[in-house]
Amino acid sequence: MVRIGFVNKRQRVFPIASILDMATTHDTAAFDRAVDPVIGLFTREQAESLVGYRGDDSLRNRIDELAERNTEGKLTDEELAEYEGYVRANKFVATLQAQARKLLTDD
Repeated sequence: MVRIGFVNKRQRVFPIASILDMATTHDTAAFDRAVDPVIGLFTREQAESLVGYRGDDSLRNRIDELAERNTEGKLTDEELAEYEGYVRANKFVATLQAQARKLLTDD
């Protein structure tokens, strides 16, 4: 089993789950309050497309490559910044997808 996480400058691996869980309830509530009206602008088809989005093969392969190198503690500072960007983007997309799912179930 491959552990996926971030390695900080001291080469300590931090699981992604712990990083993603750092948001507080207030952060989440504020984000939801700000995003809900935007998601409400989506058509059903747009919401379904967002829910189904997984990224292309080259993107997923690059993230997998960085995740593996990160677990091994072999990322350069530049690669770590890239990987962290992907994780932030993934969290953002996952949150939007959750909101889109909510929109689809409310219809």
